[in-house]
This record gives sequence, structure tokens and C-alpha cells, in this order.
Amino acid sequence: MINFDNAEKIFHLKNNQISYCLGVEQENILSHLYFGKRINKYHGLRDYPRLDRSFSPNLPEACDRLFSLDTLLQEFPGYGNGDFREPAQLIEHADGATVTDFRYTDYRIEAGKPKLDGLPATYIMGNDEAETLTILLIDEVSELKLELAYTIFRDRPIVTRSAKLVNLSKRTVSIKKLASMSMDLPENDLELLHLNGSWARERMVTREKITPGIKLLDSKRG
Repeated sequence: MINFDNAEKIFHLKNNQISYCLGVEQENILSHLYFGKRINKYHGLRDYPRLDRSFSPNLPEACDRLFSLDTLLQEFPGYGNGDFREPAQLIEHADGATVTDFRYTDYRIEAGKPKLDGLPATYIMGNDEAETLTILLIDEVSELKLELAYTIFRDRPIVTRSAKLVNLSKRTVSIKKLASMSMDLPENDLELLHLNGSWARERMVTREKITPGIKLLDSKRG
């Protein structure tokens, strides 16, 4: 259910219903490629286009203006490194700095779905019901490690995700934000469906077009 193309550096999670693809871009940046109906193989349709990014910050080691975190579809974007969209994680270091720079280092694939210690989560009855990909990202300056877990279920059109931050240093950091998942989607004509009801009328469906700006869905009841 999970394949890794070592030559193209692309991970493909799939079952009979859906596919989820992510890749390792230049400078070891983790990028989002595809999530939708099952495909047999990813053929590069959603690869990041090399265009002049003159009005977006460029990575210094990229040595060109064709690559920017501000326009790349990322799997788990950070803060203060040239991406001006909403970050998935915001970490404050002991000196007050909040810049992070997580880069891909390794991965592992295992049968089943590991438990999330101390947290409620979906589960399986047997290891043949799911498979899990764990991506390891390292910020070498702050000595922090991110473990991004992706579980795809054998018989269900579902990918579950979680994130774990590990401090490899002896310095204290303050976690201001750490999302369980983030998804950058390509520009498309999409709609948002959500339930805005209250007690005894929970299934009040609202359908609306996605427009520029921030849309917050939350509950003040806990």
C-alpha cells in the first residue's frame, strides 16, 4: 500500500480507492503532490514548475530564482523561512527566535498503525488492515526532529496523520503551534462543506466556495 520511488524520491500511499503522493524536493524540502482518487503511478503532473520567483524569497543554497517556499506546496510548512502562509508549526527558541528549517532526512514504513501515547486515535484489529509511513525531518541548527506519520487503511478511503516533535538538544523550546497535519492544495475550483448546527440539529450542512482569506471552523463549547 506504500511505495517509495528512490530515483524520483516520491512516496505513494494507495489502496483500491485513493492515492496520496508526496515527494522530496530540492534541498530536501518535503512537498505535497497529490491526494484524490486512486492512481496506479504518479507521473509528475503536479511537480513544482520552475518559473521565475522574483517576488518570493528564494532559498540561498538553491542558487537560482526558480524555487521558493512561498509558492511550493509543502507537507508541513514552518515559520520565518520565506513562506508567508499559515505555518503548521511555530516554535520559540530560548533566545526568542521563531525561525525553523526542517529538512527531510529519512523514512520508515511499517505494517499496522502505531498507537499515539496518551491521545485518542483510530485503531485497527490487525496489522494487515493498515500501513504507516513515518517521515523524519531535522532542523540542524535547533537540533529538533519532526516525525510525520501517515497511515493508510486497506479497505477505507482514509489517510490519518499525526506529528511528533522531539527535542534532541538540552535547550528548552516553547511550542506555540504544532498541527497534527497540514495540506497545501493546488489552485482549483473547490468548495468547503461543514456542519454548523448545535445540539439536536448537528447535521446542518453548509456548502460554500473557497475564497482568499482565512476560514476558521471551531466550537466555543469545548
